[in-house]
Amino acid sequence: MSRRRLVAVVLTTSAAEFAAVAEHLNERERRPCVRGGTIYEVGTFTGEFGVWTVAVAEIGPGNASAAAEVVRSTVALAPEVILLVGVAGGIKDLGLGDVVAAECV
Repeated sequence: MSRRRLVAVVLTTSAAEFAAVAEHLNERERRPCVRGGTIYEVGTFTGEFGVWTVAVAEIGPGNASAAAEVVRSTVALAPEVILLVGVAGGIKDLGLGDVVAAECV
């Protein structure tokens, strides 16, 4: 029985966040997304449930650009999960390493 391909997209807003995610990937290569010109660093990450193909991109700040990249990456890569990793600029009283999850989307 073959295992299902696991794909994750990680979108970051800064170069530091991009580097922090990308350093955990193996077998890395740069690939353009099909549309929009975004360049992804694509590699593998071995987790508890198998080997993931992970595509990470630095998209900069802004809700509109983030929304557009979510659509492009969904069409191009069909990921199981999409994560936006970065600074939660609008939320106060957070510490380094805190995790914020949306209550609604």
